[in-house]
Amino acid sequence: MRILMIAAAIAFHVAVCVSPAGAAEARQDTLWERAVSIVQEGGQWLPGLMVIGIRETDKHGEPKDDNFNETWYRNKPGKDGEVVCEQVKIIRDGVDVTEEVMAESQDIEGDAKVEGKEDDETVSVSFGSDSYSPFDSTAQQDLKVRTTGDLEVIRGKPCAVYEFEGSGEEQEVVSGTAWLEQGTGLPVRVRYTKDPLPKDMKKMWTTIDYDPTPDSLAVVNKASVQITAGSLFFKKHIRFTMTLSEYWKKPGELRD
Repeated sequence: MRILMIAAAIAFHVAVCVSPAGAAEARQDTLWERAVSIVQEGGQWLPGLMVIGIRETDKHGEPKDDNFNETWYRNKPGKDGEVVCEQVKIIRDGVDVTEEVMAESQDIEGDAKVEGKEDDETVSVSFGSDSYSPFDSTAQQDLKVRTTGDLEVIRGKPCAVYEFEGSGEEQEVVSGTAWLEQGTGLPVRVRYTKDPLPKDMKKMWTTIDYDPTPDSLAVVNKASVQITAGSLFFKKHIRFTMTLSEYWKKPGELRD
């Protein structure tokens, strides 16, 4: 349970906080600048469907068995213009338990109502592409980034390869690779790790995949964290995923 909670906490904070070396190098690269702009402007788009999952894997990252947990959320504009998130599907150990859990939730809400508490199934939330990538515009002056000069095909797209490095909030070293579509600068994938890792973790890699929007911006398609945790004699391999889809554009009053 401790390992699952750690994995969840990491995946909900998939962001890179970087330190002051190499700022000029990052700013001088036109393709990287274009990627930063594309991702920031992509924050105008919000995911209509969000699926959060966690499952145990083998050491190669393949599913260990058919057991997995998933929670599905629907996001939409609220009546007052805010964004609200509603839980719509729950899978536990590979079994759909949505009706059972929802029924239990209604019973609890009924009791809460008797006690004079609010009866509201929706929760206000906010989303931003910069929460899932190293392309936060405010972090660029503190980011060390360089192009490797290589060209690789990622998800069917020819990509320029970049390496980045910095220090995170706890002064850990954050290092990784970003693949930007050649010519357009659209981010296709980012992958990184940290050193030192959080307590009890032996390995941890975060991978973020992006999709283009109809107006040629970029939004997160999937973020995953693959971790190996435990001791020398007992190790657990866990993958946490967050899949975002069915994007819709923020109403004007919700935009920054």
